[in-house]
Amino acid sequence: MTTIAGMASAHAKLSLRDQVTDDDAVMAVMMYEESITARYGYSVLSVQPTPHFRDNNLSMYIGKENDLRMQQFKVQLIRFCSSHASELVCGLSEE
Repeated sequence: MTTIAGMASAHAKLSLRDQVTDDDAVMAVMMYEESITARYGYSVLSVQPTPHFRDNNLSMYIGKENDLRMQQFKVQLIRFCSSHASELVCGLSEE
């Protein structure tokens, strides 16, 4: 949890914000899951490791395609958390 919290804080700082948002936390979990999957070959959230910035695929990481991917992952993450720790997700929504 400390690693993910630190990654979320770093993402907020890179976005020039003082406060960490839900989106920062979602990005941190996504990056953590990608790392775990790349190393061990399995993710409980079915995240596939993504080769970063290869073959002119920048649109996958910036813009509408990435926004949609992150929205879908956020919904998946909230559903996963609510099925395993419903008392912790009472303030989150799938929007």
